[in-house]
Amino acid sequence: MDTGLRGKIAIVTGGASGIGRATVIKLAEEGAIPIYIDKDKKGGEELSEQLKINKKPYKFIFADLRDDKKCQDAVEEIINSYNQIDILINNAGKNDRCDIDNTSPRQFRQSLEGNLIHYYSMTHYCWPHLTKSKGNVVFVGSKVSLVGEGKTTAYAAAKGAINGMTRELATKSANEKLEIRVNCILPGIVRTPLYDEYIIETYGDFEKGNREFGKRIPLSQRPTTAEEVANTIVFLASDLSSHTTGQLISLDGGYVHIDRSVPEY
Repeated sequence: MDTGLRGKIAIVTGGASGIGRATVIKLAEEGAIPIYIDKDKKGGEELSEQLKINKKPYKFIFADLRDDKKCQDAVEEIINSYNQIDILINNAGKNDRCDIDNTSPRQFRQSLEGNLIHYYSMTHYCWPHLTKSKGNVVFVGSKVSLVGEGKTTAYAAAKGAINGMTRELATKSANEKLEIRVNCILPGIVRTPLYDEYIIETYGDFEKGNREFGKRIPLSQRPTTAEEVANTIVFLASDLSSHTTGQLISLDGGYVHIDRSVPEY
């Protein structure tokens, strides 16, 4: 099945690890040219080596997107190199556990810088180029924006704002006939290096912790894999979803929409 991604210039923020890394690899497999941006220089260079071995075109930009100027510079560098932007996948960020009772207003703002503001900045600087290409945006949100978690106020606020930005930009594009599609995925519990670190830190034993977490997930009682999330991102970025916009898609093994009292198997 032709995804229509061959030759498309696709930006992935936070592309050096986890969901971002899996997305970069999948885009390259589909013939797109992934441009991934990350502040993890080592991880970014390791991925570069993998893409070189597989003879896939790509570009790695080492940058901390919490700096607005770095966002602007990255977009300018991409335009200077490729003269177009077709896809923006805003993915960078992490659940920093900044909660209401242990987070000052200043720390709250810092958390938003890491999980929300650069989504806006990158979209702002890419928007005119996406208008020319009639491209699309995929935001990586979180199920916490719909159901909460009880211990991560700042992250939940950031992800809730991303839901609103998705609907607003999709509406703007439709009203102005720009033909830019804007969608958002809401992953639940995803198996990434950050997940593994959290499980070991919390439970002291990965297998035990993974089993406990799995009990919360109705479908197969396991976390979603990064590759499964990447498949959905690439679907939304491709021509296979050419009439899909303004959607918030839960990708969580039924965590949000299925009663979690489903018995274990």
